[in-house]
Formats: sequence, C-alpha cells, structure tokens
Amino acid sequence: MSLRTVIFGVGLYVAVLVGCAADETIQAGGESVQIAPGAILLTYIEEASENAVLRQMTIYPYHFISGTARLNDLGRRDVSILARHYRDQTRRLNVVSGAIHKELYAARTESVRAALIAAGVQESLITIVDGLPGGDGMSSSEVLILHENDAPRSGSMAEWIQK
Repeated sequence: MSLRTVIFGVGLYVAVLVGCAADETIQAGGESVQIAPGAILLTYIEEASENAVLRQMTIYPYHFISGTARLNDLGRRDVSILARHYRDQTRRLNVVSGAIHKELYAARTESVRAALIAAGVQESLITIVDGLPGGDGMSSSEVLILHENDAPRSGSMAEWIQK
C-alpha cells in the first residue's frame, strides 16, 4: 500500500468522524430540527439494505439457525421487511433449499409462512417457491437472443463472444 493511499484513507476516516460528530439543524415543517449526520448515514444504510431485501425477495439458508427451521435474527428482520410489502399484494417469495433434506426445507417454508402471517400478511397472498433471487433481470435465453441479434453474421456465437 502506498503512502498516498494511507494518507487518503486516514484523511477520509477523520472527515467521516468529524462529519458524524457535528449535529446539523434543518428546517422541517416550519420547525428547526437538530439531527446527527451519523443518523442520516445509518438511515441511508438501513434503507439500502431494505431495498436489497425487497429486490431479491429471497430467504437463504443463512437466514436460519443451522440445521433448524428457526429463523435467526437476520432472517426475522428480512421476513419482517418483506411482510410490510406483502400485506396487500401477491408476490412470489423464494426460499432457497440449499443442500438440506426435503423435510427440513418444508419446515423452513412453513416457518417463513407462519412469520409472514403473524406479521399480518394474508395466507392467500403468500406464494413460496425454491427459486433464485428476484428482480427485473433477463433470462439467459433472452440475453443470448440479444447477443445473436448484435453479433456479426460471420462466425459462431462462441467466436463472437471471445472477441
């Protein structure tokens, strides 16, 4: 690591510490409100984390206590986030099975379903599948069609991809 990198890193660290230490006053609804910039950063991080959970719509094996169907703290947090957004609409929720027995997977899906219902989601709106993370992606076959349409007309697709 170069001296320039170390100096830059230390400077950035000090700037963050100073920025997080000073309160800021903003106007909200005609009133002055004093907030700590560190709180703003934490709120931003929490919102980004929540958006990631909503984008993936997936509960992974690491959301459970190892070898059980019980959700761990992270699992309960993520299911809670999903429940707030599932209350009034049908959505598909992926619960990844991983390398576990069918009985444990069934117990895990029931655990997630029970947690969603306990959080106020109607059972009729819950669809649980063993799938991949959600999002606005494209299937690989659609991507290949796009690449084939853009590919030069001579040579194979494999030759074009390697270029």
